[in-house]
Amino acid sequence: MIIRTYFECLTCGQKHKFRIQIGYSSFQKHETNCMSCHEKMIISLKLNQAQGEIEELSAVENCEDISNEKGISDLELPSIYLSSDFSVHESEIHSDFSFPAHRVMQFLTRNLTYKLKLRTANSLKLGKSRLISGDE
Repeated sequence: MIIRTYFECLTCGQKHKFRIQIGYSSFQKHETNCMSCHEKMIISLKLNQAQGEIEELSAVENCEDISNEKGISDLELPSIYLSSDFSVHESEIHSDFSFPAHRVMQFLTRNLTYKLKLRTANSLKLGKSRLISGDE
């Protein structure tokens, strides 16, 4: 799951849209640079994995959470993908339509399906050869 949240750089005032991939740990810390002044910004998430809830989203360094600012989601803002578990190609880090976790799951599903089909086919071949040779 990806959440969208909005932060403002305290150095230059540039507003950003952070697309945060919810990970598997109960604490996530994300560090990125402002798209305008390139100063470091750090945010963190505390997650309750058992309940599937975000307990806290915090601005740690050089940024302020502006997600509740009226009309913020209507603005065209620079987008940054953040994840502790999935990497993204540099050409996709600023895309609103990049879903690396989904791509990984598709890859795993395709490969698992292929391996299961291969295993089934091999089992069928083995069964036929046993019948022909009379081995048990």
